[in-house]
Amino acid sequence: MSIITKIKKLSIPLWSIPIFLLLLIILGYGLFITQLGFYQDDWYLMWDLHRFGPSIYLKSFAGERPFLAGVYILTTSLIGESALRWHIFSLFTKWLAVLAGWWALRVLWPQHTRQVTWIAALFAIYPGFHQHYLAVTYSQYYLVMAAFLVSIGAMLKAIRQPLWRWPLTLLALAGSVFSLVSTEYFFGLELLRPVLLWLVLSEQPRTIRERMRLTLIHWTPYLLATVAFAIWRMFFYESTKYTEPKLILRVAANPITGILNFLHTVIQDGIDVREQTQGEQLRGIRPSSF
Repeated sequence: MSIITKIKKLSIPLWSIPIFLLLLIILGYGLFITQLGFYQDDWYLMWDLHRFGPSIYLKSFAGERPFLAGVYILTTSLIGESALRWHIFSLFTKWLAVLAGWWALRVLWPQHTRQVTWIAALFAIYPGFHQHYLAVTYSQYYLVMAAFLVSIGAMLKAIRQPLWRWPLTLLALAGSVFSLVSTEYFFGLELLRPVLLWLVLSEQPRTIRERMRLTLIHWTPYLLATVAFAIWRMFFYESTKYTEPKLILRVAANPITGILNFLHTVIQDGIDVREQTQGEQLRGIRPSSF
């Protein structure tokens, strides 16, 4: 019997999977955290905290992501200025995001726990992400990502457990709104909702028309929240920094030119990222503080 066959036949208790994912994250990112400090954007965030206290984030994020200020106020009030505590917290928040993703995928594919676990494991130590060492910055985004993924899981769970439909829907909607107003990073992922709803609703024998109707019904609360956020973000909120939705405004002004410029940017960014990654691998670059 081959090793692969033996691995496939292993029976892993469900309760041990979160522990496995946590250990994987610690092995991937946590072995040398006592040697790490603050880097790049973390410096000014910690200087603001040291000089003015947590309430400064209300002002510093007012022209960028105003609702994210509340997350920073909470986390910095709890963790303070210790680099080690921030790196431990970053491991914890990454684990929360991975765990939320694992749970959401299990709700989507309840019969494929093994495959879902390997997806979560890849998510935990995805080699394409090189900035985990920015502990202050990315721990906030891990929290927002966790809320979004819990929202996805709760939305799908509301279909599988109709008796809990309203509480789960409210939980899912709260997670969606929180992720939308906190940062625009996960805005595009909202478009996955109708696809995931369609997959779950397709498990029962229904006509295509019935599936489309039910998908639209279940998607409507999240669609309304997304549209409301987009309208507020584009027409009512005046950003003073780089988060202005320039792409949408350019496409609206000139669709063909805007889309062509967008595609050109995507291709060029892909080339730049590939060249930069290869260069870092050749030079053996490590994180360095500014």
